[in-house]
Amino acid sequence: MKMNKHLSFFFILLFSAQIISAQIEGRDMKFPRGKGRISEHGKILSGKTPDSTANATERKKLKVYPLSDYQYYFPYKAKDTLSIDTLISIKHHIKNNFTQKDIFDFMPFQNIGQPLNFLSAKSFYEDYYYTLILNGKAPVFRSADNIEIYHAPTPYSRLYYLSGNKKGQMLDSKIGIRVKPNWYIGVGYMGLSSLGYYQNGITSQENWFINTEYFHPGKIYLFRFFIVKNHLENEEYGGIVDENLFENPGENYLDRGKIPVRIQAKSIWHSREIKITQEFRPLKNKHLLASYDFNYTKAYYDFNGTETYIFGNTIPYSRPTDSTGLRNYRHEITAGFDKDSLSIQTGLAYHRLFVQYDTTVVIQSRVIPKSHHENYLYWIVNFRKKHKNFNEKLRFAYDLKYNQLIVTNTFNYQINKHEFQSELTYKKGLASYKYRFWQSRFADYNWYNNFGHTEKFNFTLSYRSPYGKITADTWSFKNPVYFAQDSLPAQFHGNVRIFSLRYEHDFKWKKFGMAPAVKWQKINQNPAMDLPAWNLRVLIYYTDWWFKHNMRMQSGLQVRYFSSFYMSGFNPLYNDFFQQRRRKYGNFYLMDLFFDFKVKKFRAYASFSHFNALWERTHPSYYSAPYYPYADYFLRLGITWEFVN
Repeated sequence: MKMNKHLSFFFILLFSAQIISAQIEGRDMKFPRGKGRISEHGKILSGKTPDSTANATERKKLKVYPLSDYQYYFPYKAKDTLSIDTLISIKHHIKNNFTQKDIFDFMPFQNIGQPLNFLSAKSFYEDYYYTLILNGKAPVFRSADNIEIYHAPTPYSRLYYLSGNKKGQMLDSKIGIRVKPNWYIGVGYMGLSSLGYYQNGITSQENWFINTEYFHPGKIYLFRFFIVKNHLENEEYGGIVDENLFENPGENYLDRGKIPVRIQAKSIWHSREIKITQEFRPLKNKHLLASYDFNYTKAYYDFNGTETYIFGNTIPYSRPTDSTGLRNYRHEITAGFDKDSLSIQTGLAYHRLFVQYDTTVVIQSRVIPKSHHENYLYWIVNFRKKHKNFNEKLRFAYDLKYNQLIVTNTFNYQINKHEFQSELTYKKGLASYKYRFWQSRFADYNWYNNFGHTEKFNFTLSYRSPYGKITADTWSFKNPVYFAQDSLPAQFHGNVRIFSLRYEHDFKWKKFGMAPAVKWQKINQNPAMDLPAWNLRVLIYYTDWWFKHNMRMQSGLQVRYFSSFYMSGFNPLYNDFFQQRRRKYGNFYLMDLFFDFKVKKFRAYASFSHFNALWERTHPSYYSAPYYPYADYFLRLGITWEFVN
């Protein structure tokens, strides 16, 4: 456990934030304020303003800034700048997990920091091509693309704490300082360590980042720099030996720690990412924009385990651990016309991917080389159009060497309380390298495949109104590459077609509320993928003010359910999921009782999770993946504390 280290960083960060705040508070930041949202270049955008925490006279006297002045945005995502939200709501409760995201489309494992299994098509075949990130580690992976930049007149810091399973905890802390209106510095650290309910199920990880942004007061130059580091070190138990010991435990195995597990292994995943962005506006009218993006990723993955009855025979004189190393370089240069309402840019992007192992492997005349590298040269076109009521963005990328094509289009139209959104994605190209090139000391897990091109098409249409949000999704995967039932890569020659329909809303009546989310999915018969036909979540809650209107509370019940299907299995050797047709899983309920409260900028959460296991654990059926039972009932505590002004 790394509790002492996490707490030390907690106090250092908090103390530093208060010192810097005291230094900056005494001078006028000349930060743009008032109604609206602030863009990455300091321009005020239209939007709603949250209620102020003090009236104008008090703010002037005490230098207390309204929350509308505290903004953030994700510079590498196509999303608007948002205001910091310190309210307490169901939206916050469903994100109270170690990913800090809504995991409606996932089924978590029994310990925090472990993988999340897939319940929707959106989770399948994600493109982690250039990062060595394997699907099993995707939920805990942090990159520059999902790190925000803050616009705040005083230093802003946020602390998030979550209790682990049995012994353990998670602490996520970050601070954003706008030293000058045009110069920002941010630092963040996340540490996690938790002891699971089954043998050899310890999780441990660290993520930290440093980022900065500077733009010329005349808006003719912008510089942005990110450095991000991830270190994940987990014990791998491979699931339990016999599912019957879990489903009919008797008195011997009600203590889940006594159930024998399949392996005793250890995996280490480490990455370092550097990302630099520069933008130039050389002409006086500032409508000509030239930009340069550089991204460098270095990563390695180690697996140390000796269970030959699970993974097969080892290669004679093989190394003691599996080690995979990756380096990726990416350069992108674009230029074109850019203004608030219209932007058209074109340019080139160069990628170099390099994967390396310790030595060349020869198995039954199959040669698995020591290294593999690929170079890609993309022609890029970016288009953006803004109007009073709608936004549209289009990105086109074509690889001249491997005939790869990526097209993405997003459209948003809003009028009064009605909003329409559409997203279109089309990708044609090579399968991810992990399906084509892999080495292991276990003889069966060595391949150097030459799969044909794959295609992915997705169209999403959503409509939001005062009566709820409806989302329709259609997917088509042509010739997908996947891990088959034998845990080895395969290519399905055909189309996988999926259609889904989702409805969600937050109904309120006086102090009571109900927030259902219902998803129906239809998938054609194929060996490459399976999904549950129904995925449901319902929250029933009560909200009130206590202690003379000083504390906002919320308490209620959450129920989750998904129908049975051929749930994907998990292979800890390469930390990814494979398709299986041995048995269907699902058709069980997860019920949580929760109590949340908020005092000023401090929010606390308490959840008695999966309490229905109290009467089901003698004959349970709840699994996260084949041979991986979900946790029995447990108590989960969480805290969010934001410091402003």
